[in-house]
Parts: sequence; structure tokens; C-alpha cells
Amino acid sequence: MRTIHPLRRPSLRRVALLAGLLSLLMVTITQAASFKLSGSMPAFGDVGTVRVSPDGQYAVYRADYDTDEINNIFSVPLAGGTRVPLSSAVLAGTNGDAFAISADSTRVVFTSDQETDDLRQLYSVPITGPAASAIKLSLALPANGGVVAFKLTPDGTHVLYLADAEADSRFELYRVPIAGPASATQKLSLPIAGTTTITDFAITSDSSRVVYVTRACTISNCSSVIELYSVPIAGPPNAAIKIKEQLGGDVFSNFQFLLSPDNTHVVYIDDQDLPSTFELYSVPITGPLAATVKLNGPLASDQDVQDFTGGVQISPDSRHVLYLADQDTSSMTELYRVPIAGPAAAGVKLNKPLVANGTLFQFAIAQGPAGVLAVYSADQDTDNVIELYSVPAIGPASAGVKLNKPLVAGGNTSTFKIMADGSRVIYSADQDTDNLNELYSVPAAGPASAGVKLNKPLPVGGQVSGFEIAPDSSQVAYRAQQDSPTVTELYSVPPVGPAANGSKISGPMNTNGNANSILIAPDGGRVLYTADQQTDGVFELYISDAGPPL
Repeated sequence: MRTIHPLRRPSLRRVALLAGLLSLLMVTITQAASFKLSGSMPAFGDVGTVRVSPDGQYAVYRADYDTDEINNIFSVPLAGGTRVPLSSAVLAGTNGDAFAISADSTRVVFTSDQETDDLRQLYSVPITGPAASAIKLSLALPANGGVVAFKLTPDGTHVLYLADAEADSRFELYRVPIAGPASATQKLSLPIAGTTTITDFAITSDSSRVVYVTRACTISNCSSVIELYSVPIAGPPNAAIKIKEQLGGDVFSNFQFLLSPDNTHVVYIDDQDLPSTFELYSVPITGPLAATVKLNGPLASDQDVQDFTGGVQISPDSRHVLYLADQDTSSMTELYRVPIAGPAAAGVKLNKPLVANGTLFQFAIAQGPAGVLAVYSADQDTDNVIELYSVPAIGPASAGVKLNKPLVAGGNTSTFKIMADGSRVIYSADQDTDNLNELYSVPAAGPASAGVKLNKPLPVGGQVSGFEIAPDSSQVAYRAQQDSPTVTELYSVPPVGPAANGSKISGPMNTNGNANSILIAPDGGRVLYTADQQTDGVFELYISDAGPPL
């Protein structure tokens, strides 16, 4: 080995060259942190829905590898490896449809017409495959039948599903062990006849009961007679209790209901008292029907409680229901809180007075260091200027604060999400420059002055176009045209900022490439995304192991 004399130093030129090589090496290492999970894909192929197992070990996804738009379901270790098909592509027209991963991360349940074209059946397969080991869970189905919906019990032991196994288009509720066999299936719903069918159901968080909706439906429409039943998961069907009935009213095509976190109450919206006036009700999950209470205050004929999309939520302790309604002024939606068991007279308004023509758009509940807060967007102070506010969920409205800093003329807040630990709100807005959507973070209880911008400066034409927060609240991953106005890439930043601590976590994109969906693994340190990173128009699955920036 050649020995270099200690007094013989490399030239400055050599030092600069070495530094350059190290810089290239660091770039290579940074790029290597992002790698493809989905393997080789044909020119027509795309990765669709992606989910991560609760233990953070596997990704399960839909993709069309063999035939364009004919999807199957695959799993692959997040650490990398060979993808394994979980559904069988044995027929023309076969599609891997909806799928779910068991709570213990051992099995995947999915619907597919892999045996008979257009006949959706229910299957369960180990998450490691192979497809040949899949077990059919659904009962024998008629030629025009099919499984139209399924859910796994939170404890991961059973699958509940809707199928018209006994009469075409009459969907009934069944329960089956997650690993089968189908012969162990038990019907949970009461006998129904004629055009009555089950349209929806929900399972309690303790896996003890299921609540289901029945209504009379034809091919073209459903009647306004909507009923709710509650039955133990263990059955039998005749243990079901009716907890809602209706003998008239209008057709509410998107009937929705919520189960309280403590599994004691069901909250729903319907026009069961006044036709075309949709109001909010609560009933004990085990009945009786006579215990139903109306939660909202008096409504005029042209006023309603808003639907469940951002409009109704139950507090984490199950004590209160928060809801949006134009309860006091027609066409002016405001935020109210009421005890889950009523009475309506105990309800209070949570927002401060709105400007003329103002309204609330959506809200979410944050439970964190400052207690339970309601975070909402509204043009509360200035008509047609949407801003972000928070208020204690127990009130009073006077305790509410604005969360965003002053908006530029023409600016509005847009999407917002609350961190899992309830400490901060992450939101997008054209706060500093009109029509330039950027990403911000602020403590959920304010003040607005503590807010920070999370993205680095954007080029002309650049935008932040979507974001997700890590389950452990350790990072925010966002999509943006941050380095190029024509290429959407993926970035990560600490939720408290500053933007300078953010970093790019997607790999090098082709000229027209774009990162698409974002999914953060349960450990918070790995980010999955779909992108046409290598081939324009071919969206594949990638993972970044970069973790949250330091």
C-alpha cells in the first residue's frame, strides 16, 4: 500500500473534485431512498387503489399488469421484493374490486368476478398469497346476483357483507369468519320481502353489533320508507331491534348515519317529521324506538341540517354531536353543539356572528393539548373570503379564534386537516399570493401569528396540490410543483416547519412525470406514492424511506 506523507496535502483542485464527487454520491444516496414497489409494468398499466397493512409490512394494491383495465390485487413487502397476485386473472373481464386488510395484517378480503364474468363474489386470502390459496367466503349466488358491499369487524375475526343470495336485487346481511368456510355463514338481517332491500350497514368499534338500513327499492328508485335495525354480530336475526322507522317523507337518496365512539347511540338525518325538512336525530343503539330524540332546534320549511360530508360529527367522548345547519337564518349555515341524548334546547351555537351572506362550509374535531376543539372554515368576517377558525367544542362562541394570518386580496383558505395528536392544523391557501396555493401549519388553538408556511418558494405557475399527515404526526408529505412549474413531485416537511427543513422525497421524474396519490405508513417514516416517474402516463407504486426531515 502506498503511504502518503503527512505533510503532503492534496491540492485545492483535488479537494474541490473530491467534494464534487461526494456531492454526487449524496445525490445518488438521496435518490436511492425512493424505489419502485410495483415492479415492471406494461405501457397500458397503472396502479390504482393502494393500502398499507396495519403492521406496516405490506402494501396491497390494484393494477392492470396483464390486460388493459382488467385489474387484479397484489401485495408486496414495503421493504421491497417480488409482488404476489392475490386475485386470479382466469377470465376475460375479471376485475379485482374492493379490498380490505385484516386488523392483524394477515389476510386480505376482496370482491372479484374471477370465476364468472360480472358475478362479484367475496374472497379471503393470506396477505402473502398465493392467489390459489384464496377462500370463497360468499354463499352460492344466482346468475344475476352479487356481493355489493362488505366490511371487516374491527377485531378482524369476521366479514359482514350484503348480497342478493336468495332473491335477485334483494340484498341481505350476512356474517362469515374471515378465513371461512362459506358454510359457516350466518344471516344477520330479519326476513324481508318484495322490493325491500338493505342499502347500508355499520359495525360498532367493539365488534359487538351492526346497524343496517332497509328501504324499498326498484331498479329506477328507492322509496322514502327508510328503517334502521340494530342486531348483535353473533346474531340471531330475530335479535334485531328496530331503532328508526318512517312512514312518509321525501326520497333521501343518500341516507347516512353515525355510530358514537362508545357504541351507545346512532345519529342520523331524515325528514321523518316534516317532508323535505331534514333534521338530526339520536337513538340508543339498542333502542327502544321510543327513545329517539330530535337534536336540532326548530327549523323553518326551507331550512335543513347539512349532510354528513363535513356536516355532522360526534365528539370523541361521545357526549355531544356537532352539526351544521341553517337553523337560525335560512341559507346561512352555522355550527351547533348539542348533547347526544338531547334535549335540543341544550344546544348552543359555536361560531361567532357571521357577516351578511356568510356561511360555514365544513368543520372537524381536534382533540389535543388544548382540549377538544372544533376547527371550521367560513366567510365569517368578510363575505366571499373563506378563512379558518377554531373554538372550544363546549363553547362559548366568544372563545373562538381565527387561525390563518391575513389573506392577500382575493385569497382564501382551502383544504385543512388536523394532526392525529390534535396539536396543529395543516391547511392549504392562497394566503400570501392570490391564486398561488401553498401549505401552512398553525396550532389548533391558535394564535394565527404562530402559523408557518411549510413549502419552499414556488416557481411561477407552481402550486401545492395535495398533502397527507403522518399517523404519528411526525411529518407532512405534500405534492407540489415546487422545483418545476410543470412537474408535480413529492416533498416532506416537519409539521412545525420551517420550510427550509423540508426535502424532496420522490425520485427523479421524467420530463412530464407527476406524483399522484400519497399514503404514509403507520410508522410515519415511509411514504408510498403513485407516479408516472419513469414512463409518462404509466402510474406505478413507489416508496420513500427518507423518513421525516431532521
